[in-house]
Amino acid sequence: MKAFSTFAALAVTALVGTSALADGPNPKEVYVKSVSHGGTGCPQGTVGAYISDDGKVFTLSFDQYSASQKLNSDPNAARSFCNLTVDLNIPSGWSFSVAKFDYRGYANIDAGVTGIVQSSYRFAGGASSPILRSTLVGPMAADYLKTDNLGINATVWSPCNVQRALAVKSEVRLEGDRRKSGLLTVDTIDAEFKTVYALVWRRC
Repeated sequence: MKAFSTFAALAVTALVGTSALADGPNPKEVYVKSVSHGGTGCPQGTVGAYISDDGKVFTLSFDQYSASQKLNSDPNAARSFCNLTVDLNIPSGWSFSVAKFDYRGYANIDAGVTGIVQSSYRFAGGASSPILRSTLVGPMAADYLKTDNLGINATVWSPCNVQRALAVKSEVRLEGDRRKSGLLTVDTIDAEFKTVYALVWRRC
């Protein structure tokens, strides 16, 4: 009986190990390997990062990503930015990753003040996407959600084994009457990736 129990325990351990491997990223698909950051809104030590087990989703939470103004305040405080580098696994061949980015935050702005939340995206070596902008007009005091739905083309030719990081630039700022008050924050950025494949060929 003891020998059977030991065998059963080993079998369960083997199954758990197999399941853990199965839950990891699929090397044949696009997935997030790491996310790095820098900027006035995301200094080192102020950002919490989570990447899902399959690498398809990541979430960043911010402690200091905000723009603010009030009468006689420093004009530089009315703008804040954060640049992300998303290191992706991109399989050989043609991949088309559909990325969704959600920006969640809070706006408390007076009449006469406008809040801007904007972002742009590009793969290393490629052209930037158009700037995607949301405008929040005061007076308001409420949470907001800005969603960017992107179709990002990433051509990776299999003989060359090229990998490309995704660069994300985001910014919040306040515009308008400098005598009025405003606060605009980014609390979290959530991103999700999906993939569709087709094969293409060329000589390197």
